[in-house]
Amino acid sequence: MPERYRLLATLGAGLGLRQGELFGLAVGDIDRQAGVVTVRRQVKIVGSRPVFAPPKNLKVRTVPLPKPVAQALAAHQLRYPPTPSTLPWRDVDGRDETATLLVTSRELKPLNRNYFNGAVWHKALEAVGIEPSRQTGCTSCGTGTPPRCSRRGRRSRRSRNT
Repeated sequence: MPERYRLLATLGAGLGLRQGELFGLAVGDIDRQAGVVTVRRQVKIVGSRPVFAPPKNLKVRTVPLPKPVAQALAAHQLRYPPTPSTLPWRDVDGRDETATLLVTSRELKPLNRNYFNGAVWHKALEAVGIEPSRQTGCTSCGTGTPPRCSRRGRRSRRSRNT
């Protein structure tokens, strides 16, 4: 996985955040003193455009920030300074909101799940011998149940049993 995106795996595993929440994580969401992260927004696609939106079920929440995750975050911020990004809130016609995002694209824009999943995440999974599925980030097939994804021409356990 390209270095600029590796933090996402650490944050996802260490904080238990959803992909859109990872993409929307900003500097102001991190409280190193208290050792917590406040999940305030996600980046989601409405139509074909990215927008900031509240977390799933409109639930802003606070999660613990483990030391190893905080260390990885600090190292990432030195190499890739956080970038202010402005997107509409909730809808493409919503009011603009700016957040200083921790992880952005090479073009310093908010991450787009369609690009990230296809160009980054699936390749990273395959590089370590994991076949993409719905559980590992494959959204291009309807089965997606381990051990195999039908996108690759193989049937899942669920499709074989029905």
